[in-house]
Amino acid sequence: MKANFPLFALAAGLLLLLASPALAGSSSASAVFGSYMDEFINYWREKLRQQNSIVMGVFLLGGVALLIIRSAGRKIK
Repeated sequence: MKANFPLFALAAGLLLLLASPALAGSSSASAVFGSYMDEFINYWREKLRQQNSIVMGVFLLGGVALLIIRSAGRKIK
């Protein structure tokens, strides 16, 4: 595989230049992922609280059944 170092250096430089304003205020991990992940988890937690437990149980059972069917299909081949 042929490496294209100038293109890689340009992309890395642009990434550092464009990401620096987002990282200037706080630590890098929380600036990039912290707020987004907290909101994502809170959103889906609230959605699950609003649902009927029977419906969620059926979805969970269906997911487990699909995993079992797929793993059995792989073993047959």
